[in-house]
Amino acid sequence: MKVVKLESSVKKSNSKNCVITDYCFNSPYMDLVMADIEGRYPNIGYCVNENCDEIAFIIDGKVTISYKDNQSFELSKSDAVLISKGEQYFWNGTCKMLITCSPSWYPEQYKIIK
Repeated sequence: MKVVKLESSVKKSNSKNCVITDYCFNSPYMDLVMADIEGRYPNIGYCVNENCDEIAFIIDGKVTISYKDNQSFELSKSDAVLISKGEQYFWNGTCKMLITCSPSWYPEQYKIIK
């Protein structure tokens, strides 16, 4: 078992519109971050995880997730979405969400598609 308290987490900024709090469990199988999004993320284009499936759970606020195939879904408090590896998407709105990836997220597999 590993416990990570808020004071041991690591805050990072992905962009001016997205700040994450990383709960560093250091597991190769799954991870957990809290993301605060205000506006569009990424600022232009789409993001994609090439090797990780991602689940996002909305804690508070409202956000729209838009996919490259022109599908969009509005999400609000207590909604969740599964984003399969390879899906290109962007967020737009103001929300706080929990995100977990499996296997654990790592930067080399994450791309911004313009």
